[in-house]
Amino acid sequence: MNRREFLASAAATAALVPLGLRAAEAEKKKRASRDAVDLPPFKPSRTTPRANKKGFMFSTFRNTPGKAQGLREKFQMLRDAGFHGLEIQSGNDQKEVLAARDAAGLEIPSVLLATHWTHPFTDPNPSKRATSVE
Repeated sequence: MNRREFLASAAATAALVPLGLRAAEAEKKKRASRDAVDLPPFKPSRTTPRANKKGFMFSTFRNTPGKAQGLREKFQMLRDAGFHGLEIQSGNDQKEVLAARDAAGLEIPSVLLATHWTHPFTDPNPSKRATSVE
């Protein structure tokens, strides 16, 4: 093939590409309309609320500017906002946390361990595990 034949065939191919694309698009639309199915309108499978509960990571709770709030007030605010429980950091006064929890009616399903990375509960060393429990 010489240069002229090559250029002629390349120009012919380039001129025919849009026709091929248009034909492929028409075939795609025809196939989509043929395969379309009449679906009934969406109807939720549940009419009752889910059992999932909303929780809050307590370390992200910030005081109202200019107003210091205790644990009891913060827990009650979370309850009033619709939360069911919270995750609190270790290192707080346990009696105060439990009293605030009971007063607000919240759950505390987990505690964020402040020393997690240095003394995890799952450490094979018993002394490190004991430190994390304290």
